[in-house]
Amino acid sequence: MEAGVIYCELALSVFKDLSLKQNAQLLTHTQVEGITPHQHYVEVRTNQGTYFSEKLMISVGAWSKKLLTSLGLELPLRPSRRTVGWFEADQTLYSADHFPGFTLDLGDGQSYYGFPCFDQKGVKIGRHDGDREDDPDQLDRNFKSSDEQELRRMLETYLPKAAGKLNTGRVGLYTFTPDSDFIIDQHPDLAGIVIAAGFSGHGFKFASVVGEIASQLLTGERTNHNLAPFSLKRFQR
Repeated sequence: MEAGVIYCELALSVFKDLSLKQNAQLLTHTQVEGITPHQHYVEVRTNQGTYFSEKLMISVGAWSKKLLTSLGLELPLRPSRRTVGWFEADQTLYSADHFPGFTLDLGDGQSYYGFPCFDQKGVKIGRHDGDREDDPDQLDRNFKSSDEQELRRMLETYLPKAAGKLNTGRVGLYTFTPDSDFIIDQHPDLAGIVIAAGFSGHGFKFASVVGEIASQLLTGERTNHNLAPFSLKRFQR
C-alpha cells in the first residue's frame, strides 16, 4: 500500500498563487467584526473596512462557533487547544525512508499521531483526542514545559530512541464536532451563506475538495459529492 504526506506550507503557497491567478483578493490581517444579512446581499464588517456580496462562505476554523452564533445558528462546535512537537530521533530507525506515519490509541480515549523524520527536523508527535474547550481569542499559544513532557512521555513509552532534544514545539487549535465529521452546508435560514466548519483535526488534506464543493454550493452548481454526512440536520434531530 502506498501513502504520502502533504507539506502544508507548500500547499498553502500553491493555493494562494492559484487563487491570485484567478483574480482573488487576499485580505491578510483582516479581522471580521460582524456579519449582517440583508434581503439580497450580505454585509461583512472588518477592521479594514466593510464589504458586500450576494453570497458568503464562512470557514473560520476555531472562530466558527462564535461567528455562527451571531447569525442565530447554535452548533455543537468545540475549539480545543492542541500541541505538537518535533524531537530529535535516531535516523537509522525513524527516517521517512523506512518509518511510517503512526497513531497511538491507548484504549482509554487517549490518542496521539505522528510522522517520521523529514528533512532532519525530528519525529513529529501530537495529541489528537481531548475534551477541553478553549476560547480562541484567549488561547495560551506558548508551548510550555508541561506540553513537552506530555508528548515526550508517549515517545519514551512507545518509540525507543525517539525522545531526544525538543527541536520545535507548536500550539494550535482543533474544532471538534460531536461525531468528528465535517460540517459543509448552507445556513438553514439565511440564503446565500455557506458553512464549512468542524474539521476535527483531520480536514487539511481535504481542503481542495472542500473548496470545490463550497464553490459549487455558492454558485448553484450541482455537486457530485454526497453531502448528507456533513449536513447540519444531523445535529437537529
